Amino acid sequence: MALGYILSPFVPVVMKLWTTSYGLLSAGWACLMFLFFYWVIDVRARRRSSFPFAVIGANAIFIYIFRSLIHLGLIVSVFTQGIGRLLPRSGVLAQEVAVIVVEWLILFWMYKRRIFIRA
Repeated sequence: MALGYILSPFVPVVMKLWTTSYGLLSAGWACLMFLFFYWVIDVRARRRSSFPFAVIGANAIFIYIFRSLIHLGLIVSVFTQGIGRLLPRSGVLAQEVAVIVVEWLILFWMYKRRIFIRA
């Protein structure tokens, strides 16, 4: 990560171009997140708090393709429009949180019925 930040004045951090500085920064953050979750789940044995992530990980490929094919934002926006009117700055956030909740509920339904889509 440090090398990515050092390179950033010379090679800007641009995700769409996958610049060197972006690659180093994203790899560094991914390693830090992996280390944190390893420490919490395996070392500290906090498995109960990791259950929502286990539900997502069991069908990660499915939800990735599902999100590409079916835009739940249009469906969920019917229910989140009121929040958008009351709190204009929080409307988009509420919609995205609602989409994630609906996706997680779909994955939870699949998890409970032992439906696992594999590549």
